Amino acid sequence: MKFNVNWLAEILQQPLDAEQLAEQLTAAGLEVDTVTAAAEQFSGVVVARIVACEQHPDADRLQVCKVDYGQPESVQIVCGAANAKPGLIAPLAVVGAILPGNFKIKPAKLRGIESQGMLCSGKELGLDEDGSGLMALAEDAPIGENLRDWLQLDDTVIEIDLTPNRADCLSLRGLAREVAALNGKAFSMPEIATVAAQTNTAFDIRIDNADDCPRYAGRVIEGLNPAAVSPVWMQERLRRCGLRSKTPLVDVTNYILLEMGQPLHAFDLDRLKDNQGNIPVLGVRTAVEGECLTLLNDQAVKLKPDHLIITADNRPAAMAGLMGGLSTAVNDDTTSVLLESAWFSPHMIMGRSRNLGVSSDAAHRFERGIDPTIQCQALERATELLVQIAGGKAGPICMAEQADKLPEQSPIRFRLTRCNALLGLQLEASKVTDILTALGMYLQAESDRVWLVTPPAARLDIALEVDLIEEIARIHGFEHIPDQLPAGALALQPKPERLLLKRRLETLCVDLGYQEAMTYSFLDRNWLSVFGLADEVIELANPISRELAVMRPALMPGLVTSVQRNLRKYTGQQRGTVRMFELGTVFLPDGGDYREIQRLAFAACGRSKPEQWQFNNKESALNFFDFKGDIEAALSYTSGQVSFRPTARSFLHPGQSADILMVDNNQASVCIGWLGLLHPAMRKKLDLDSDVFIAELQLDYVTNTELPTFSKTSKYPAIRRDLALIVPESTTSAEALGCIEQHAGEHLKTAFLFDVYTGSGVESGYKSLAIGLILQDDYQTLTDEMADKTENRILVGLEHDHNIRRRD
Repeated sequence: MKFNVNWLAEILQQPLDAEQLAEQLTAAGLEVDTVTAAAEQFSGVVVARIVACEQHPDADRLQVCKVDYGQPESVQIVCGAANAKPGLIAPLAVVGAILPGNFKIKPAKLRGIESQGMLCSGKELGLDEDGSGLMALAEDAPIGENLRDWLQLDDTVIEIDLTPNRADCLSLRGLAREVAALNGKAFSMPEIATVAAQTNTAFDIRIDNADDCPRYAGRVIEGLNPAAVSPVWMQERLRRCGLRSKTPLVDVTNYILLEMGQPLHAFDLDRLKDNQGNIPVLGVRTAVEGECLTLLNDQAVKLKPDHLIITADNRPAAMAGLMGGLSTAVNDDTTSVLLESAWFSPHMIMGRSRNLGVSSDAAHRFERGIDPTIQCQALERATELLVQIAGGKAGPICMAEQADKLPEQSPIRFRLTRCNALLGLQLEASKVTDILTALGMYLQAESDRVWLVTPPAARLDIALEVDLIEEIARIHGFEHIPDQLPAGALALQPKPERLLLKRRLETLCVDLGYQEAMTYSFLDRNWLSVFGLADEVIELANPISRELAVMRPALMPGLVTSVQRNLRKYTGQQRGTVRMFELGTVFLPDGGDYREIQRLAFAACGRSKPEQWQFNNKESALNFFDFKGDIEAALSYTSGQVSFRPTARSFLHPGQSADILMVDNNQASVCIGWLGLLHPAMRKKLDLDSDVFIAELQLDYVTNTELPTFSKTSKYPAIRRDLALIVPESTTSAEALGCIEQHAGEHLKTAFLFDVYTGSGVESGYKSLAIGLILQDDYQTLTDEMADKTENRILVGLEHDHNIRRRD
């Protein structure tokens, strides 16, 4: 919201210091973004009238003008502006004037003709973007008056960043009430004069969706002068608030928007009428699938059943609260209009603007909630201004409403004791009532310390006692609330010993060479469909954008996006090494509800070792077993037995991927995640020039650790036995090692795989595994006989369970 200080001071009828005002607003929760001057610095520019014009004898595009600037003698100015003509009142920079950019005006000769100054356009003064002609001033502009003084250009423009709940401050009158309360001043809204109807032109209104539009009002104004120009004071106020002046009709609706916060829309009455010249019935309803409407910005929109529209004889004429239709839009030749003023429910407008890619100041206000009591007042104020500027005759205000559907403020019980307890203050009752009254609230006393407080209609954000207490804190000043530590004793919350702290897990991942990433919880459905994850997702009711419209069902897509961005830093022969991990929440549908699940994800590409002379690029490239080793290290604290099996996930390479299994407390094998190389087809689709390894794990299983227990270190020597085994191709090494641990008994300390062989000497369908066994006893030295018994038990178990036999 952008506004100028002078306009606000006029409404308040008191002077304001811009710097102090900016500090007050920020301290009260209305954060000030920028404070800038209303106009660039210039001096020596006065109001002047062109008395006569003659063609320059040596230049077709120049005129020699005689200009009256309030001095006894007129001055001669050579001017090239196309709109220079006798009678035009425009700014004159006299000799010695300094224009923006430190441009000094000196006497000059243009094609041999002397020029004692310069007639100025708005662009040359930094007041407008249009430099095509002289800046035309009002007919009653005082000749010879300093332009800065007459236009009050020594003004300040403040832009504030409002939170969505403070829609009441999206108008100058709303801001005025806030500033008055901050300064302890009384404030009453300016009276709005009623404009008597001068014609009987009326029309019918039909509201089919009263829940979405409980009030719709309008008024016909005929006989407008299309050649009328908005007064300079209005143009200046609009400019300082960030809006460019166009026509009186557009300017007046924008002015009401800024002054009162009520969006208005103007239909061209002649274009709205039917073929018989009658004003059609205006309707408010939801759209029918298949209906279309071309908006003011030439955008053709296919309407949906959740779009609220304004109709003329049941034909779409405008999108309610968003933008009007092109077919009934006003133009430079419009002489009769139908002004619309309505209250639309925020939930019906919210999100529609973003979904359609249509942005408007009206939608910005309607979706936050506007005052439901000012629709007719806004029409009266707009009529008053429009008739003053462009003439015309107004008809009666026509309105349809269902008052019980309008939001109504309910009294809130407010206790001074509760207020002081929450704020840590000892406020007097008089102080509290003064603040609430200054904010426009109605108080009814229950006792000397308890009131029933009814907020003003515009404050739709106030519904609870704590909301009122917040208002007290804002206006009283947060800086006046003393700093006090809470007096309550804090109890330490016990944590299970078996739970691995997230910080320890994060440290472990960093020690493995990974950097922590934090990605959005919202993703694009199209991006998820690339990974085949778009079928079961949770859609947001009011997304930030189309690209962030669903909750993430997995961490991996967001992490791959981060890898993409990081790899763009590397080009040509450079090989980017990227290693990331993320601890985060995923969101999965659960019937009509949803579940939040904590997960741990990894992504890595590039080198497995730092670049050095012993290894070339190919030898040092990260491979599946390097990445699997990192995942195993991350799982090293878990209490369950971890194993791997081939997986068939569509986005992973079928030969370099696996599901991660763990034996839970019930001795059942549970899939706790997966890892693998991104499928080559996926890599090509995502435009990645490096192999990317990814993994995702259920965090609950990763953080469930085994309690530390005492283990005696044997003082007796260990024995190593190596087994060469013939193993069916379908049996994994993990299954073989698990079987060995199951049958070996207490003497086995470690079993590990150290070689795999297929080829000559090994029959088809089998492979040769070389497994090392470390045997040791805690109380005696193992004999060969004891080691042989352990080895035999292992071989019998392997053959029985997996048809594995010793290699000859």
